[in-house]
Amino acid sequence: ENIDPDCRRSSENRLLGFCAGINCDSIITTREAHVLLERISLKNDLEDDPRVEVLKHVLIDALEDGRIDYAESNEISQLITCLTGDS
Repeated sequence: ENIDPDCRRSSENRLLGFCAGINCDSIITTREAHVLLERISLKNDLEDDPRVEVLKHVLIDALEDGRIDYAESNEISQLITCLTGDS
């Protein structure tokens, strides 16, 4: 309620927090990948960040067959870690 939706820093923190949350176990499920792709496909303050752009394309490719396998999960997890750091 107290978060200003127009505050760039708050918007970035929400997206990064969401990414970190789904990556907390280092396993990205098909459902998590779908939700993450939806989330980063919306207009956001990090859309020009090349790391987000790479993550988006990897998600699209990984979801092409409708499921996330171990290698895809691992790649997505590593990309999220690069984006969010060790926070």
